[in-house]
Amino acid sequence: MALKLAQKAAEKNLQNPVVGLYRSMAKEVPKVLSIFDIDMAPADARAKIRSYFTANAHVKDERVKEILIAKGYMELEETLMQWKQKAQLMRIFEGVENKWREEVSVESEVPKTVTEEFEAIKNKVDTNDYGFENAGREQGVVQQVGKGGVRVL
Repeated sequence: MALKLAQKAAEKNLQNPVVGLYRSMAKEVPKVLSIFDIDMAPADARAKIRSYFTANAHVKDERVKEILIAKGYMELEETLMQWKQKAQLMRIFEGVENKWREEVSVESEVPKTVTEEFEAIKNKVDTNDYGFENAGREQGVVQQVGKGGVRVL
C-alpha cells in the first residue's frame, strides 16, 4: 500500500519521472492543506515544494535520482494517508529546523577535563547547590585516585 503511487508512476514509464512527481505533489497540495487544516496559500506551499526540488537539481547520478523520486512518492503517500502529523508538515512548509539547538550553548557549561568536572561537582556539594546536606556525608575528605577515580574518606 505504501508504494502504490510510486508503482503507478513506474508503470506510466514517464520520460521525466521528476516532473511526474512534482506534478503529483502540486496536484495534491490543496487536498493536503485542507486535510491537515494548514492556513497557507496553495501557491506558497507549491513554492516550498519547488524549493526542495531545486535544492536537489544538481544530482546527476541516476541511482540517486531514483531513490529521491521513490522517497518523494513515499512522502506524498504517507501524507495523503494521514500517517503524518500536522507538525511534520509544518516543518516542511515553514522550514523549521531545530531552533532550540541554536539557542542552547552547551559548550560553555561542559567541563573540559575530568578534573574540572570533579571540581565542579565537589563545589556543588560543598556549597549545598543540590538542596541537601553534603550528599549524605559529613565533611568527608575527597581524594582523586588514578585517572578519574574518586574516593571519599
